[in-house]
Amino acid sequence: LDLSKNIVVIASVPGLSKKDDKKEKDKKKKSDLPHDEQIMEVICHAAECLPTELLDFDLEFSDGQPCCTVGIDHSMLSGGRQDNLLGCYGCVRALLDSSSQISRDIRMITLFDHEEIGSRSRVGGWTPTLYRTVSRIVNSLYSDIMTTPPDIDCIIARGMALSVDQAHSVHPGYSDRVCSHTVEHMNEGVVLKASARQSYSTSAGASAVVRMIGKKSGVPIQSSSKKNTVLGGGTLGPMVASTTCIRTSDIGVAMLAMHSARELVGSKDVEYLVKFCKEFLISLHDFIDDMIKLE
Repeated sequence: LDLSKNIVVIASVPGLSKKDDKKEKDKKKKSDLPHDEQIMEVICHAAECLPTELLDFDLEFSDGQPCCTVGIDHSMLSGGRQDNLLGCYGCVRALLDSSSQISRDIRMITLFDHEEIGSRSRVGGWTPTLYRTVSRIVNSLYSDIMTTPPDIDCIIARGMALSVDQAHSVHPGYSDRVCSHTVEHMNEGVVLKASARQSYSTSAGASAVVRMIGKKSGVPIQSSSKKNTVLGGGTLGPMVASTTCIRTSDIGVAMLAMHSARELVGSKDVEYLVKFCKEFLISLHDFIDDMIKLE
């Protein structure tokens, strides 16, 4: 598979949207950038500039149709980039919903770019961004009451992070690809992901916390473990854990057609994810001591 040849974005068909007498433009009005002329015209029109004034740009093509429920009973949600817009939505919604609960803990979410292409960028997850942000927050909170800054590492040691990314649901046509005792289904709750290869960051202590919070929130917890013969993808979990040394657990919801133009998740799992993440933010401190003892 040659991605440059076999997976090409078709934005227009040359020769159909333009007349022959419009193909030749004034050379002074053309951009020096090596991109399709029609695409450049659309971008310049949106940016209200001339092609010669456009130095460079970032552009992404995606499905413009909104998400919608599908199925006889509307039990599934079909939409583009649910991996990982769904995880982002669940975290943001949970943070907003938990804000009414007063706590001495620091509750935060981080939404990184470039997870699907390796995360090795200035705004990716494989950076010290999270550690530095926590350090700045803690220092600002204690700057008025302490002459010396608190030990950030000790504070992180009493915390925990969730890596919220999606999981592969068992496909009815490829049920042999998963372990029979850990089968993930849509609409059956949050998926707890673990891997002996450390492609997921869940430890025994973090797993115990996830299960206890699931029980407290009434959210079903499914287990995910892939066959050794089938390699799965990775997440930000191991990256965050290795750059901050914070306990981390990988969770998500079961999904079909991951990374396709229209991905498929269970409608009920959206509610499950928000409910679980909210309870995690509110109740984590109740389980911290038990988690430390387990580890």
